[in-house]
Amino acid sequence: TTAHAVDYSGPYSTELTGANLLEKTSSKVFFVVFYAPWCGTKCIHMQNTWRELGPRFQHVKGAALGHMDCTLNHETCKKLEIQAYPTLALVYSGAVQKHYLGPRDPEAMEAFVLHMAGQYTAATGGEAAHAW
Repeated sequence: TTAHAVDYSGPYSTELTGANLLEKTSSKVFFVVFYAPWCGTKCIHMQNTWRELGPRFQHVKGAALGHMDCTLNHETCKKLEIQAYPTLALVYSGAVQKHYLGPRDPEAMEAFVLHMAGQYTAATGGEAAHAW
């Protein structure tokens, strides 16, 4: 059987790599999907959810969405202890802060990220999570 390649890129999700992870995640919290293009049905379903989730973050200052292809960033994913695909986690300052284990729907994921981003931006003196 031929696997369908998964692609999380889009206008609302930043491609994260081993080279840019620390820089990108130093000023805001990133909700990241770690994946492999060959990972199959679970990643394909998550890709659709990710595209629904994306527009919800266009006005959020303290948080953003990101994606990392672990086949291209194997050492980074290994260091972050990513062991299954897709893995969803909150990343700040180049490190996984909290894995997301909740429901795989946009509403629940958005609530988790906004709640957690508020904690990190408040703790670091950064901007508020929402720009109203």
